[in-house]
Amino acid sequence: MQALLERISTKSDVLPATYEPTEPSSAFMGLWSQVETQEWRTSMLEQIEGEILALYAEIREYDHYNNCKQC
Repeated sequence: MQALLERISTKSDVLPATYEPTEPSSAFMGLWSQVETQEWRTSMLEQIEGEILALYAEIREYDHYNNCKQC
């Protein structure tokens, strides 16, 4: 376990010492241009908000059944 933690902490096997970043690929830039649109950001925020509200409702229901003395 200690050896694994040392490997993770040094990150020597993740990035070589001579790592040089490269220019983004055209596919990445094409995807990024879609991400930058307001419509995409708005739709993603709405989706995330919906998921958060659903999780919140599930947590409240779980909490109610675990703590309700009448149920």
